[in-house]
Amino acid sequence: MLWNLLKNKRNRGLFDIFKCLFALRHRTDSLRNGEVHFFYENIDDRILVYRRGVDIIVLCHFSSQKRTNYVIEDVPTEPNTSWIDILTNQYFIVNDRNTLILTLNSYDARVLFRTNKRNYHLCYPLSILCYQD
Repeated sequence: MLWNLLKNKRNRGLFDIFKCLFALRHRTDSLRNGEVHFFYENIDDRILVYRRGVDIIVLCHFSSQKRTNYVIEDVPTEPNTSWIDILTNQYFIVNDRNTLILTLNSYDARVLFRTNKRNYHLCYPLSILCYQD
């Protein structure tokens, strides 16, 4: 690897994100051993969503077009569950009809962790998760 490439701010930021994701995978059993269940695909909108274990949902948006108030139905979780995106620290609710509504920017991704009021303090933005001992 050409380590001098890390002097570039953009390259360094990407490198730091991958370091954090590797650390998160190491700390999270569902990311290492959890079953992968693809439950939503929209070819026209270029969106793919899957669940990993019981406490992680990953959303991938492969389009340059922003999607506002995008609706994902039949999310395989209990109704009225709370989720936090570890990449942005945004909070989401899967409502009583098992529907998730969110905005996806161009070429966006979300990594949602299930949370509740008792364990909300355990969910941090990625930058904090990466630097904890």
